[in-house]
Amino acid sequence: MLKIHYLYPTRQNPTQRRGFFWALALIAVVLFLHFPFEGYRTTSFIPGDNLSLLNDPKCQGAFSGGIEKLKTMDGNEIAALSALQSECAQKYGSRIVEIPLSQWSSNSPVIDWFGPVTHTLTALFLVLILGGFWLWVFRSDRED
Repeated sequence: MLKIHYLYPTRQNPTQRRGFFWALALIAVVLFLHFPFEGYRTTSFIPGDNLSLLNDPKCQGAFSGGIEKLKTMDGNEIAALSALQSECAQKYGSRIVEIPLSQWSSNSPVIDWFGPVTHTLTALFLVLILGGFWLWVFRSDRED
């Protein structure tokens, strides 16, 4: 059984405890606003030579039609179209590359500013600094 009294900071005065609670609450809010539950954007598409791609008769129909075209196709036709698109993209230099961790972003943040990992880490660092400052400023002089 979990004993709650182990979670209480015993060497802190009530003002410090309130600051500690608010720091933990702000950390939870920042993590929620970042919303990492939908995954991260870790790759980037680099387009190739689009002019040559559109002039190639084999590839002209591969990228036209949109969703309406896909709705009328069966599974085998979609697989063939996907293979053709991949072949055409590779032929003309388009590729997907991994991006560095500093450019990762949450797929669906609650507030867009919290999407990039660097922004979220900056906000968390600020909360930790302010929480630590609060604990230091309101420390008590008593010795137990």
